[in-house]
Amino acid sequence: MQSLTLAPQVSREPQVPLARQHSRIDALDALRGFAVLGMFLTHMSERFIAGPRYGEGLMPAPTNIWALATQSAVDLLLRGKSFTLFSLLFGLSFFLQMQSASRLGASLQWKPEVWFLRRMIILFGFGLLHHLFWPGDVLTLYAVGGLLLLAAQRCSDRALLVAAALLLLGVPRLMGLWLGMPQGTSFLDQATYLAVLEGPSLTQVFVANYLHGWPIKLNHQLGEAGRAYQTLGLFVIGFLAARHGWHERLLSQPRRLRRLVAAGALAVAVAGGGLLFLQGGGLSNSMQALRRGLIDLLNLGSTAVLLGIFLVCYLAWPRLALMRTLSIVGRASLTSYCLGTLLGTFVLYGWGLGLMRQIELVETVVLGLALFALQAGLLFLWLRRFKQGPLEALWRRLVEPGCGLQRAT
Repeated sequence: MQSLTLAPQVSREPQVPLARQHSRIDALDALRGFAVLGMFLTHMSERFIAGPRYGEGLMPAPTNIWALATQSAVDLLLRGKSFTLFSLLFGLSFFLQMQSASRLGASLQWKPEVWFLRRMIILFGFGLLHHLFWPGDVLTLYAVGGLLLLAAQRCSDRALLVAAALLLLGVPRLMGLWLGMPQGTSFLDQATYLAVLEGPSLTQVFVANYLHGWPIKLNHQLGEAGRAYQTLGLFVIGFLAARHGWHERLLSQPRRLRRLVAAGALAVAVAGGGLLFLQGGGLSNSMQALRRGLIDLLNLGSTAVLLGIFLVCYLAWPRLALMRTLSIVGRASLTSYCLGTLLGTFVLYGWGLGLMRQIELVETVVLGLALFALQAGLLFLWLRRFKQGPLEALWRRLVEPGCGLQRAT
């Protein structure tokens, strides 16, 4: 099949009234803000700890009914789903950014591909700094995934769909389990790592996050969990959605959102039923891979349900204060993602307030909501004066030297 290039696709895009374009951009911003909120509350519930949190010598597991209910709510509504949404939006934004760069043409200092390559290199640098505070950082993964999208943008739809299916089904993970690929080994045991996080030295936290964090991250991304494979598959789906305007049709035809919810619910039912038969230990490598694939399907299905319900609510109440707040955060998602880590680790780690073991899970999540509201308020004041968030503006300045802060009009 002949490859589809970016330029012809731009010329075939339907003309959408400007007001509708802005309303749909706001919807995507609100969805991105919701994803950032979900990731932040998930990380707060985990107390920004990479790796196991509970067990002998670690933190006591929640036992009271309110803590269990809070943990269940985070797991059911946010954990995994927020990251999935964020990954889909990254792939979608990639196409829109490349489309915009192609339209600008000669006004850019470099060709669109070079311009985006510079963006990903800078994003990778942000990720390395972010990893110092929180080894669960995803910016480094996104930067590498962005480079792969750059290489894949001229592939045919069929090739991209096949690649996305193989990645989402966890085929690379299955092959790794069959081949018995070795897992990385951390330089620190988890109890020692937690002691460092609770200590007063920020420098020691940085060192521990690199010694302990990278093996944990690579195991999570490329090992049995296979998060990297699913993420890349989601990038491709988001890219295809933007290439063919699927997001436009979802936002303009609510019945498609109801179909999305129904399809997601069906996937949840199938995956949940399959997991009932794969409980307990003693599973072979292939059965473990199948179980992990069903967990991924469960996450994808529940994300589709959440996506559909959120957009239905947004279309019904776009001026609701919550939706407007999420839209503000979504406009500066990089800033909010990194600022959330800085605030969360300051509150919980020993170099800051040291509340990791001092507050219960319910209090931790409530505190997370308060910190998110603080972020939103600060970003609201900033975006009243400037078009981009602080880190977004710095990102642009580093990619395009000479670009200053753009005033809001």
